[in-house]
Amino acid sequence: MVTVRSIAQAAGVSRGTVDRVLHERGSVNPEVALRVRALSRELGYVPPRGGRSGESGHGKFRIGVLVPSIGNLFFDEVLEGVYQGSAEFADIEIEVRKLQGFEPDDHVRAIRELLEAGCQAMCLTTVSDDKVRAVLEELSQKGIRVVLMNTCVEKVPAVCYVGSDYRKSGRTCAGMLAMMQPPKPVRLLVAVGSRKVPGHMQRLEGFMEEIKRLGVPCEVSAVVETGDSDIRGQQVTTESLAADSSINCVYVTGAGIQGVGAALILLTLQQVRVIFFQARQLMLTAKKLQVL
Repeated sequence: MVTVRSIAQAAGVSRGTVDRVLHERGSVNPEVALRVRALSRELGYVPPRGGRSGESGHGKFRIGVLVPSIGNLFFDEVLEGVYQGSAEFADIEIEVRKLQGFEPDDHVRAIRELLEAGCQAMCLTTVSDDKVRAVLEELSQKGIRVVLMNTCVEKVPAVCYVGSDYRKSGRTCAGMLAMMQPPKPVRLLVAVGSRKVPGHMQRLEGFMEEIKRLGVPCEVSAVVETGDSDIRGQQVTTESLAADSSINCVYVTGAGIQGVGAALILLTLQQVRVIFFQARQLMLTAKKLQVL
């Protein structure tokens, strides 16, 4: 993130000088002012929105963030975006709760912890479950606004959903599989993170819709849950391949990818096509698999 300090270092001047130039306060040498303004534009400086902490007289606005990030590298970048976004506002502070997996009771407990921590709004990546819906309804009644992040939970009072079009991403994967000239019929093992995460299931729905439209013969052998855990991913994949030796394609719609890959390597099934998201999690196994 570009700050007053980083501009000052690049320009070789004090932070006070940069502050005076950017806010047009006091007298600054015209050549220095020109250099500071040019660097601020070049570096992409964005001034904080909301003023300095305490200037408004209301203190800091606390936002709670919940992500099932333990064991799932995908959320490292999500959290990086959260922190970068909050840094644009001087009067905002972030309270983060990290979980592993999709157990509804764990998510409800974390949301209540954020409430007890004094959060006045929340950004949540959570699960589609009646217990979660009930606590989100409670937040709404307390006037606490919620933004759903990465997972759109149906029938809940939320300001908005910020995330991808999961069905479209599933259709894209089906189209790419078709371009690979897959075996016919495709005998598919599907590994979802959790059936309670709508996006994971929507990726499967989009995949099946497109594979049917393209006329690729495809039979689903099993749909298993990894819990976004590599250990669990390896276990359920090994069990599924042992139960059905005709499986020739694996579609992973959530995390646990490295575990799925490990199972294929240990079973020396290098001809099984693997379709997945979050490629950075499978870098260690990709060289030994025919992957997409």
